[in-house]
Amino acid sequence: FPSHDRGAVNVGSGVRILSSGDESNINVNGSQVNVVGSLLAGAQLLDNNVTWTGKGANLNINADNITFGGAGADGSADMVTRGGSAQVTGSVNISGVQFSMNGLSNIKGDATGGFGEIGSLPDTGDSQVNITVDEITIDGLIQTYDDGGDNTIDSTGLL
Repeated sequence: FPSHDRGAVNVGSGVRILSSGDESNINVNGSQVNVVGSLLAGAQLLDNNVTWTGKGANLNINADNITFGGAGADGSADMVTRGGSAQVTGSVNISGVQFSMNGLSNIKGDATGGFGEIGSLPDTGDSQVNITVDEITIDGLIQTYDDGGDNTIDSTGLL
């Protein structure tokens, strides 16, 4: 996938992108992907509250450079450092050249949609986080809550 054919994708602070169906997908492709908002696979928004409704929903990010976290406005409209987040009921699949996440960012998987609490979905499988890049910097949280959940990080360079 030549990067010159793709542009940048910026998911800004306060932005939420959701997929609510069983086995639904959020696919993000670009030369540069910046996530300061939230990517929620398997969720829907009801009265401004996130509700987990879709089993086995996945997030797929493919870009040369992927960044979780960055600048966003606070309540006074001052720019401050924010984290980016991804939560799924299936798998997170990230591939590219460079990946970084700041200390305020998180990537989480939970088949039940509970994410440390009691989930609303039946436990029908195990969530996974798969990251395959050349260079990676992780300062945030990557976690799967399922008993058989896996986190796989594959880098050809420094980890």
